[in-house]
Amino acid sequence: MELNEYILNFYLNKMKSKLSIILGVLILTSCKSIEKTPQKITYKNFYKFNIEIENDLKKDSLNPDYQYASTEYSLKGDQKNALRTLDLAFRQKVKTLSEKQKDSIENKINLLDAKDFILQKSIDEKIIMLNEAHQSSLHRVFAESLLQGLFDNGYKIFCVEALSNGKHKDTLLNSRKHPIQDTGFYTINPSFGNLLRTALKIGFKVLPYETTQQIGDEIREADQANNIKNIINEFPNEKIFIYCGVGHSIEGNLDYWGGKSLAGRITELTGINPLTIDQFFYSEKSKPEYNNPLLNFMNFETPSVPVDINGLPIPFNEDDGWIDIIVLHPKTNYVNNRPNWLVKSREHLVKIDLSKIKINYPIMVMAFKEGEDWIDGVPVDIQEVNIDDDVYLALDKGIYNIVISNLEGEHLRFTEKIS
Repeated sequence: MELNEYILNFYLNKMKSKLSIILGVLILTSCKSIEKTPQKITYKNFYKFNIEIENDLKKDSLNPDYQYASTEYSLKGDQKNALRTLDLAFRQKVKTLSEKQKDSIENKINLLDAKDFILQKSIDEKIIMLNEAHQSSLHRVFAESLLQGLFDNGYKIFCVEALSNGKHKDTLLNSRKHPIQDTGFYTINPSFGNLLRTALKIGFKVLPYETTQQIGDEIREADQANNIKNIINEFPNEKIFIYCGVGHSIEGNLDYWGGKSLAGRITELTGINPLTIDQFFYSEKSKPEYNNPLLNFMNFETPSVPVDINGLPIPFNEDDGWIDIIVLHPKTNYVNNRPNWLVKSREHLVKIDLSKIKINYPIMVMAFKEGEDWIDGVPVDIQEVNIDDDVYLALDKGIYNIVISNLEGEHLRFTEKIS
């Protein structure tokens, strides 16, 4: 099954379930009091449990679809399993550097703080483009960290590939100020939801640009570029931040996508040369030995940009294509089984007390901000746990609806105040 068909079926299943639960939860959604006693609720859990994902792989044991498994893990923010299954999909190999290569790197490459470097470079640009791996919550967390600085530098339009468009467009996103399950496919990932929340809170106008035509690589790139051009024409005095997937930020000539990707087509259509930034091609793998050896060899603790001895960014190159700036992310460490970069992105890592919970395990624990729709909203954080595990959620201060679901379709809700 093609990815676009997979996404379409995902939306159809969500729509079927939504109508069946609205009446059952209408009274609960109006409750504003702090209720710490768990209540049974009618709820549809849109995320798959680990065992469900692994069982899907076993159904086609001769040709398991590890890429779709990686997508399912990533949708609920499970970075470890998302990377593990993605590496199985692409059969990673051990990569090393020769002593000559190591000497060359030490003498010719320095690392600068990625956030500071990008924000400084963005001052004199009209358009910047940042890509992501669709299975990486880390990339969304880094994109979120740039938002306030970009806004302060004059960027007021945030164009996001992953937003649904056309007849599926979330027309209320900018007024509602938070995403819901129908806002997009990849946007149901908690870190993607937080990226959109933060952009809307800061004051960005968040817009889709995905094609609404029949999907085909060349058609898609051309139509996306036309959509960006229309946005530029609508907001001619505004700077634009484009957040895209993988190769869409490659400039120059390519052997695929009709010769040019989105970045190159934007330049052709508008005469504007975007500043392009890569997070994907040096992404962390599930095991250190699978990483690009540059990640393992260089010592750095924060997202960094490799520059030459003159301080100029070293671009990513692919045949006749390139991306202006590379962002290297340090190896992920885990704090109470949560990624350290996720913990740093929020104000608190909160241990959720489940001592009053009487429910069969495994369970998913999801936190929804007070005032947001927890019926079909996007959680701020999710963790799946078994009975002997502690639950830690990365949250800012505030009031949250904590929703708990298990495989048997039991659902509980209580309210938690984080201060």
